[in-house]
Amino acid sequence: MHRRRCPFCGAPIADEVSFCKECGKELPKGERDKALVKPLWYRREVLVSISMAGLATALIFLVAILLLSTRKKEMQPMVVQVPVSSTEQPQGAPPLPPPVQAVEPPPKTIEPPIETIPRPEPVEVKREEPQQPQQLQPPPQQPQPPPDVLDYLRKLERIERQRKNLSTGSSGVFELLTAAVALVQSIQSLNLDSPDESPDTAQAWQKIVNGFAGYRNAYLQLLLQFRALKPPQPCMQLAIEYDSALQEHVKVIRELETALATRNIMSPLLNLVSVNARLKRPLKSADNELANVCERFGIEKFFDIGDE
Repeated sequence: MHRRRCPFCGAPIADEVSFCKECGKELPKGERDKALVKPLWYRREVLVSISMAGLATALIFLVAILLLSTRKKEMQPMVVQVPVSSTEQPQGAPPLPPPVQAVEPPPKTIEPPIETIPRPEPVEVKREEPQQPQQLQPPPQQPQPPPDVLDYLRKLERIERQRKNLSTGSSGVFELLTAAVALVQSIQSLNLDSPDESPDTAQAWQKIVNGFAGYRNAYLQLLLQFRALKPPQPCMQLAIEYDSALQEHVKVIRELETALATRNIMSPLLNLVSVNARLKRPLKSADNELANVCERFGIEKFFDIGDE
C-alpha cells in the first residue's frame, strides 16, 4: 500500500488527513490520487538500492563459486587422460568403451618405525644353601706328662724345701762359718795360742764344732732320703745333678770341720766367697735341668732349686 505524500513538501501523510503536518498546507481534494503516485526521486532511490543489493549478491555468489571450485580441485585426484585415436570408427563396428581414467592411488601413510625395546634376559637366581655352622675344633691338647714324672717332681720339691730350711736357718753353714771366723779373730785379738786357754772361748769353739757336725749329719740324712727315690727315665739327669749338689754340701762341711780341728785359721776354706761359689754352682745346674724337664712335658715349673 502506497502512502500519500504532500505535493508541496513531499512529506509522508496519512490517507485520511487533509493538511500536511510538515508544511501545514491544505491538500487539494483532487490530489489524493496523485499523491499515490511516487515521485521521481523516490523511484530513483529505490532503483539504486535494488541495484546495489543485486551487485552485492552477485559478488557474494561469485566469491562462493571460486572458493568451491578451488576446494574441489584440491580434493580431486590427478586424472591421466589417455589419448584417443582420431581415426573415425568404421561403420558397423561395435561402439568403443569410454576411455579409462587412471586414478592415482591415495598417498601411503608412512607409519613411524616401532622401536623395539630389548627384552632383558632372565637372571638366574642362585639359591644359596644354608651353611652348616662350623664346628669349633677344640684347641690341641698338650701332651699329658707321665704320672711318674709328676710324682717324682713333687717328692723332689719336698726334699728341696727341707734343704732350704737347713741352709737358711740359724744353724746353716754360712751362719756357722761366720761364727767360726769371728771366734778365730777374737782368739787372735786376745793373743791366745788356743781357744782352750779361755773357758768362754773353749765353750764357743765347741759350740761351733757341734754345729758343723749337726749340719753335716742333717745333709747326710737328706742325701739318703733323696737317694731312696727312684727317678723315672726322663728325670735321670736331674737326679744326678741334684745328688751332686747334696754331696758338694757334705764335702764342704767336712773340709770346714777339718780346718777348725787343726786350728788352721789361715785356710782358704774360711773364705766365705769361695764357700758360697762351691755350694751354689751345683744347685744352679740342677735347677736348669729341672726347667728342661718341665718344658719337655709342658709342666709349669712350680719350684726352684737353690738358695737365692
